[in-house]
Amino acid sequence: MGMEDRLINQPIKVDEQIDQHLFESLLKWLDTDREQAGSIYENVRIKLINFFEFQGCAYPEELADNTIERGAKNIFKDAIFRPPDPYIFFRGVARFLLLEYWKEKRRESTILEDLPPSNHPTISPAESERQGLARNEKERMLDCLEYCLNNLPAESRDLFIEYNRQEKRDRIDNRMLMAKNIGIDISTLRNRIMRIRLKLQNCVTACSRR
Repeated sequence: MGMEDRLINQPIKVDEQIDQHLFESLLKWLDTDREQAGSIYENVRIKLINFFEFQGCAYPEELADNTIERGAKNIFKDAIFRPPDPYIFFRGVARFLLLEYWKEKRRESTILEDLPPSNHPTISPAESERQGLARNEKERMLDCLEYCLNNLPAESRDLFIEYNRQEKRDRIDNRMLMAKNIGIDISTLRNRIMRIRLKLQNCVTACSRR
């Protein structure tokens, strides 16, 4: 089954299937080269599925397709320019869909209160929501860390990543070798990493408050 058939045959919440013209317009928005656009689309869809799976949502593929459909409609309704990474735009749409998802779960939780305790699920929707919000916060912090790492000078970023890359048992030897290759002692290397870590912590804290 091709990319286009897969999108059309997926369950769609609002319409029976995504409009063909909307689908074609979305591909052109993603990239003027249709093959490249298809590759970008698949990548975005997979990331969206992972996003909803990480949040503990049921039917993450359906939610991902609903996100793409709603996002595509917004793109052409509001004449939205394509960002460097289209997933960033669709992830914003996915967050709104996630809020709607949890509101529906809260409504279900209210209904469950009228059921006998024996009919309650093992994990209540309220607890699922709490876990989902916690995962959402963790993802936001990871996004901030990625953003802050990418804004470090390349030399500092590579040094920090390499310093923390090895498994615990191999880190001491790796760090000694790093210091030797740079031409400094291990104490100087630790001080450099400490300054980078402090800069990252300040950046992540500021990012998380936005």
